[in-house]
Amino acid sequence: MSSLKVGIQLTQNPEKYKYLLSVLKSELHTTSGLEFVHITTDEKLTKMIPELDILTTYHIKETSFANATARLKWVHFGVAGLEHSLFPELLKSKTIITNASGI
Repeated sequence: MSSLKVGIQLTQNPEKYKYLLSVLKSELHTTSGLEFVHITTDEKLTKMIPELDILTTYHIKETSFANATARLKWVHFGVAGLEHSLFPELLKSKTIITNASGI
């Protein structure tokens, strides 16, 4: 079985990332088949996005998304307001877009 690659771009701090990942894993029934990747910068996202199946982030730049492939199925934004990340290429794509609301 191939794994799903999940990019997490929510913090640059390695300790906070470890904590977020531990909370996430504790809430999942299983992590089998999931590979988590800590994405610390927009530059790293631009390089990694072709390999991602899922991305959780606060924002995404058009230049980063331009490298996305059909493999990217879902982008979750950890913010309620997405105006700065809703550009035409993302909206036209088949990528599922979700966001946090009421935080």
